Amino acid sequence: MVVKNVAVQGYPFVEAIRSALPICDEFLVSDGHSTDDTWRALEVLRDAHPGRIKLFRDPWPIGANRGCALAKMTNVLRPRCSGRYILNLQANEVFHETALEEVKDLITRWPSVPLFRLPFHNLLGERLLWMTDHRRRLGLNRPDIVSVSDAFDLGFERSPIQRVLSVLNHVPAYAHNAWLKQPVYRYRVLFPIDYVCRLEEATDSSHLWLKELRYARSVLAQMDLSRDEPVEFWRRMREYFDRVMFENLPKGVAVECSIPRRCAGEIADAPSIMRPLFGAWRYPLEESLRRTHPPAV
Repeated sequence: MVVKNVAVQGYPFVEAIRSALPICDEFLVSDGHSTDDTWRALEVLRDAHPGRIKLFRDPWPIGANRGCALAKMTNVLRPRCSGRYILNLQANEVFHETALEEVKDLITRWPSVPLFRLPFHNLLGERLLWMTDHRRRLGLNRPDIVSVSDAFDLGFERSPIQRVLSVLNHVPAYAHNAWLKQPVYRYRVLFPIDYVCRLEEATDSSHLWLKELRYARSVLAQMDLSRDEPVEFWRRMREYFDRVMFENLPKGVAVECSIPRRCAGEIADAPSIMRPLFGAWRYPLEESLRRTHPPAV
């Protein structure tokens, strides 16, 4: 995992790491010299799981956008992995506990497969399903398997000579679509106040980004934080993601065809590790840390 100031942005990174520990011999995290509570939280996690979590601090490239920076820093971290297989998880991606044994079983069932595409639920808030897709995130620890593009997934990076050698040596260069009872839960945004703050502090000043910020601000202003539940905020935001974001776009501004035109609906299930967070308007980091490292009795 690669992180930078994810605590203040409301990414449930503590839960994401904890959800993967049962299937990882080691979990490596590269922190881009965070200035919020991210590094302190990582140290608490490391101390709670001696020998399992390894922390690094690596400077991020100057001027790179977030996606490119994530891919570059993932490729800085990846060679430090010591196992036969690697798993790439981002700070808002959480394994459902019922899928863990299935993920472990993939490499036993298909030992010759170099990469596996895992299914991901992309969520808005606690339960609003935006879309489901597959991402190549589990694979052999080979030097030609790297984070690609904007860190969406892993892929193959080979020179012409490497490609010839792979054919001669019958080294496969494909990915297997994995079926799991429960996909990985990717919380695109979860805590409304953190979400609005993230939009306000983003360096992307595109029309769509500003449009989303204005709409989110207006919805948040209508909420009574002492009485309303965050799930109601996301139900009202659904109107934006279903309809408003596609309307009245200026000339030259287009929404990528991969973005769904309507949300798929609400789902009833969630990883058990995430349920204590539901109902919070901001990421309750201290509560998350207390759950991972309770005080001695």
